[in-house]
Amino acid sequence: MNILNKQTITIATVSLFWFVALGIGFSKPPAGAAGAMQRGIEFAQQKQYDAAIAEFTKAIKENPKDPRGYTNRGTAYRASGRLPDAVADFSKAIEVAPKDEVVYRERGNTQVMQSQFDAALPDLDKAIELKPDDGYAYKFRGFAEIGLNQGDNLGEPKSKKLRRGRRGLHGVDRQKPGRCRAPGETRRDVHFPAAV
Repeated sequence: MNILNKQTITIATVSLFWFVALGIGFSKPPAGAAGAMQRGIEFAQQKQYDAAIAEFTKAIKENPKDPRGYTNRGTAYRASGRLPDAVADFSKAIEVAPKDEVVYRERGNTQVMQSQFDAALPDLDKAIELKPDDGYAYKFRGFAEIGLNQGDNLGEPKSKKLRRGRRGLHGVDRQKPGRCRAPGETRRDVHFPAAV
């Protein structure tokens, strides 16, 4: 009788697990904010940005305190070329979650894309402060600094730009130490031997 009870319990347990697994496999997608968020992510991955934006908007209406909705919608706005809308969503996400380094990085990246380098630097610095090992924040910060430095040279006379540019003083190329170019010679004029 004891063996019969063990077999019955084993069969009942296996049957229960099987029905639970079957129920999970055929369950409906999540409703509400979680479902809209997931659908928005799927649309964004398929590059259907308008549909993704609509789903993320639904998720935001369901849960306005969740910064992921603003961040995801901002990313979809940016991918569709609507950069000012993206910056606005990233700003709202920062209001909701001021300790989230991703949002600062994404807003800074979007500002770099708009050539708003002065505005991008504080965001990227904050992202680095919050997560010092975020390589993307350093990368975008470098782009912002390069953009600022190129902007500094725009109003200068050409002769001054050459002296301050990559060639340095006296026409010495900083990337190839010891290599001098004649005045007016460009990098394209220099012929390098074929690799051996």
